[in-house]
Amino acid sequence: MRKSTISNSLNGQSPSRGASNGQSQTNGSVKSAPTYFGHDREEVTRILIQSLYDLGYSGAAATLSRESGYELESPAVAAFRSAVLGGQWTEAEKILLESFNPDGGGGATEGNNTGKLVLVENADKNEMLFCLRQQKFLELLEARDLSAALMVLRHELTPLNHNIPQLHALSR
Repeated sequence: MRKSTISNSLNGQSPSRGASNGQSQTNGSVKSAPTYFGHDREEVTRILIQSLYDLGYSGAAATLSRESGYELESPAVAAFRSAVLGGQWTEAEKILLESFNPDGGGGATEGNNTGKLVLVENADKNEMLFCLRQQKFLELLEARDLSAALMVLRHELTPLNHNIPQLHALSR
């Protein structure tokens, strides 16, 4: 059985066209349609970036992010996530509250130009604060810092007057 030779074409295109996958390149950047096989191109790219990070290919993910111009998360989201994961509750709350500020003031945190979180149109500030403070409360309980947890319950969660059944469950 004889193997056929592979031509120098890319995905069925001749090399003289200088592009692959049906996209044309101009000045090193890929021009693309807003969709990719009927899917939002940005979302597909973000999924690919996340998958590359998850597989351990950080360099490839960073390259795709740089070349596509799409970030996996905005600087504000990264700062918020970092604050929550680091237990920096004051900073996390500051970022969240600045995102509700309609006049555009604020947004920068700790000298970083992180911007604001992009929230849905009818985002419920009390619900979001409740979730954030509930996490703080639960982490204090897990660390067996009962007095601090009780202070969060009394002075931070209760005044929000949100999700009373959940508040009662937390107090038990």
